[in-house]
Amino acid sequence: MAKQLAHLINDLSFRARLYREKESAKTSGDITQRQALLLEIMGMQEGLGISQINQYYPCVHLSTISATITALLKLGLVKKTKPVNNQRATQVYLTRKGRTALENIQKQQYKLYETITQSLRLTPEQAAFLISILEEGIKSFDNTLSLRMPKKKSDSGGPLLNK
Repeated sequence: MAKQLAHLINDLSFRARLYREKESAKTSGDITQRQALLLEIMGMQEGLGISQINQYYPCVHLSTISATITALLKLGLVKKTKPVNNQRATQVYLTRKGRTALENIQKQQYKLYETITQSLRLTPEQAAFLISILEEGIKSFDNTLSLRMPKKKSDSGGPLLNK
């Protein structure tokens, strides 16, 4: 059963990536997956430094994060500032263009996941069970990747419920 489940998750993931790629041409332009992840992290908490971003994205080396931020800076999606009290530190903020790009990425992701969840036609009980499974999966990934993500507002019962 575990093998079949792994194959099904892989198949769904493959189709989701294809769908996301199709939709990304319409919304996010030429932003790489790593750049999109950094925009999402910066969208969760403003004014992070590179080492703080690395706490949310520990599987990537600081120099890679720094290079990615430089690329985002060149695209006009982020800006860097130095705090008055510590000129050695650098804080990174989304620009208006960066916020728009992030909103487009999030809309694209939501559309993908909404498409998937609506196609499942879950009853409220099935949706609640799936939510609990997904929450456990998220905790497992957080532990495996040593992630310390800020709490997000969840939209429990949103698009998963059959309307």
